[in-house]
Amino acid sequence: MQLSELKAKWDALQPRTRTSILVGGVAIVALLAGHCTANAAPKDMRICTGGESGNYFFAGSHIAAQAKGSVNVDVVSTRGSMDNLERIEKGECNAGIVQSDAFLAYQRAYPKSTLKLERSGVLYNELVHLICNRSAKVGKITKLTPQNVVAVGRNGSGSAVTWDGFISVDQKRYKPVQTVPLDGERALAKVADGTEVQCMLFTAGLNTPFVKDTVTAYKDRVELVPTDDRDIKDAKDPKGNPLYSYDAIPSGMYPVNGGLFNGVDTISVKALLVVSSDWADQNDREYNKFLEAVRKALPAIKQRVGQ
Repeated sequence: MQLSELKAKWDALQPRTRTSILVGGVAIVALLAGHCTANAAPKDMRICTGGESGNYFFAGSHIAAQAKGSVNVDVVSTRGSMDNLERIEKGECNAGIVQSDAFLAYQRAYPKSTLKLERSGVLYNELVHLICNRSAKVGKITKLTPQNVVAVGRNGSGSAVTWDGFISVDQKRYKPVQTVPLDGERALAKVADGTEVQCMLFTAGLNTPFVKDTVTAYKDRVELVPTDDRDIKDAKDPKGNPLYSYDAIPSGMYPVNGGLFNGVDTISVKALLVVSSDWADQNDREYNKFLEAVRKALPAIKQRVGQ
């Protein structure tokens, strides 16, 4: 059809009809423009972390701040490593921060799991803090007896995962020790009392607020106990990689009067950042931007945990 014929047909239309066509055309253009804008907007990522006062949440928040403008990172507060892995498999999160020994625990708990993850890097080392009542005279983790009760954290928490790992390495030594699924202030209060619970296990990066601010408030009744069991240190995963490393909580990290928190030898696990393999494969550009944000956030994260 020639342009002159189109113009003649347009001129023959009633004014109201022409107005309707124009309005409809504007609406379609606006809809298409909005669709293009939406496609250009940063993709969303949900990263599972831990409690809001902990190092995992702090790390996730700093990564989100560095990613602003390129990837919308929603930081999700959770119960810790096992909860994070479960949520990633369910599709509730695209990424998570987990202890390196949590993978074995997750595989044991869910042998039919099809979870596919990509390791995005090590954020920092997490050290095992064994906090005991001074009167219990435990002295070292290998001195725990069946008469001792240890608070190992809620089921699925990082501390509980670590204790389960100890049992898998040396059942004869650690399985007879009584445990309770308590953590935080409640567990600490019981340890300070010493009647029902003598020790608590807490796996976290150095300079963690719970130990720095809360545990030291009980400095006259509790102490840090070495956890450098050589059998635990030598444990390996199915691929032959070490699960734990020798480390130390240095003197002065948690300074208090009386010398109750002098440096102690311990073992550590790694705080790993993992991402759903499917999300990474489907969002290559955003994943690269996310990794850039992680790199930029690392100095603040390491400073937080004294590394």
